[in-house]
Amino acid sequence: MTVDPMQGESALSDDNRISGFDQIYELNADLPESTITLYLPPEYDISLAPVRAIKNRDWWQEDQKTRDLARFCLPLAMGSGMGWYILSPATFTVSWDGDETHDAQLEITETCSHAIVDTHSARGSFTVQAQFIPRTKKPGDFVYVRGIANDYRKPYYFLDALLESWWSPANFGLVGMLNQPCRFTIKKGEPIAQMFAIHIDQTNYDIALRRGYPTQWKEWDDRRSAFPKKTLDYLRGQWPDGKPVCPHFKSFSGTMNNEVVAEENVNMWELVRSAGLALKSGTYEAAVLLTERALELSDKENSFSLPFLNLLLQLGRYCLNKSDLEGALAHYSKAISLSRRLHEVDHSRLVDAFNDTAFVERALKKTDECEAHYKIAIEIAEGMNTNELGKAEAMLNLGLVYFDQKKFDEAEPLLKKASDLRQEKLGEDHPDTFFAMNALALLYLNQKEYDVAEKLLDNVLTGRTAKFGPDSLDVARTLNDIGFLHNKTQQFEKARQFFEKALAIFEKELPKESVPVQNAATNLAFALEHLNRKEEAQSLRKRIIQNEN
Repeated sequence: MTVDPMQGESALSDDNRISGFDQIYELNADLPESTITLYLPPEYDISLAPVRAIKNRDWWQEDQKTRDLARFCLPLAMGSGMGWYILSPATFTVSWDGDETHDAQLEITETCSHAIVDTHSARGSFTVQAQFIPRTKKPGDFVYVRGIANDYRKPYYFLDALLESWWSPANFGLVGMLNQPCRFTIKKGEPIAQMFAIHIDQTNYDIALRRGYPTQWKEWDDRRSAFPKKTLDYLRGQWPDGKPVCPHFKSFSGTMNNEVVAEENVNMWELVRSAGLALKSGTYEAAVLLTERALELSDKENSFSLPFLNLLLQLGRYCLNKSDLEGALAHYSKAISLSRRLHEVDHSRLVDAFNDTAFVERALKKTDECEAHYKIAIEIAEGMNTNELGKAEAMLNLGLVYFDQKKFDEAEPLLKKASDLRQEKLGEDHPDTFFAMNALALLYLNQKEYDVAEKLLDNVLTGRTAKFGPDSLDVARTLNDIGFLHNKTQQFEKARQFFEKALAIFEKELPKESVPVQNAATNLAFALEHLNRKEEAQSLRKRIIQNEN
């Protein structure tokens, strides 16, 4: 394949062209490779453009028999997540009496600029015009359109369609066939069909029959017999011996072409809703494009809304989950800067917004901004008497900021209040309560109030052991902290016992090069040296160096 800088992304060389398609290659010269390009008519509402499909289904977890099974079944997840959703251009209700000689009845209550919905195609059916023309660059590509994969007991199904997308100039309609007497409503913006590309080479695959089982079947079967519970090797992409399979696809993902048709008189609320749908389906790029357009309207109209605030926070959370801290901060900062435009203010949500922003700023070591935003979160919560847990989170994290700066006197009242609030609101045996108590104990330890610190850590250890079991990572962290306290008070034999227990759990649950394993091993080596067990300490330090490398 050669790249022609005059023809967009790439162009096929003459050697790679399929004979007989010269006209098609010329027709599609400016189309991007490996992409479904959607041509949208002038009246098309881009806020309802297709969005990336979702790989999981809510009902899998709601149905007792499919709980976990379907969610961890990779073929189902990949089948669901393939391609793009086509969204309904209208809110409409369909009624049918079940008589195959009767038409369905249609009530349309809300539409967009390109909506066409009717019952002309067949008895007991309804039709939704897609109103876009899908095109692909490669000759022999089809766009396959069908109903939403693995949807739950719909009273209708959409007829499957194959579109010759390498040349077809026509749009198409989605024909929903009713399968029972029914009355239901499809909402504007709701995913109703799914489309993805396939090639004619695959549609013409032959079939061959062989008796028996494929290579490695016995190894797989032996492993399944040895481990009655789900091993999830297929989901992880591992051979029976644990080695990785390459390539292995855990889900389908993709991006929307950045070339977006300009739209007139678009409603900001519709853009926000569509961006939320795009984000929910994993199409971050499309969500950002729609959000940027909504932000332009927000600036123009000097308006903002709670759904818009929530969208920006969701975008921030998405980036945070992808470890994109700068991206997360951009969305969070925009959210809190625009919050002053809110007419109906959800102060509880604002507390969360400032907490989320400060959390990312702390991770990026923007200490001054982080401190200021945690203080604002506390002020809002106290002034409006709202979101006590949000206030506890802000106090805890601001206390930890001061703790890192060794401003222990400023940190103490914040950490104590956060611990008290969590005990009051969540109970003494809640994981968040244990975390706050543990943080407060470490503060007392650094203030050399060893008796108070030890009592708190003993309570946390007892609670975490009862809650999570004796071999949990949370228990190991507290064991390590107690060992550190005994090191500080020069009770090195006690310290050794706690460090050994913590290290055993960490090594069982985490990679040997992980920070908790290395820290616990270093602490144990320190205690051993002070017990004159220098050979053991030296051996442990060598192991630490080997693990680091």
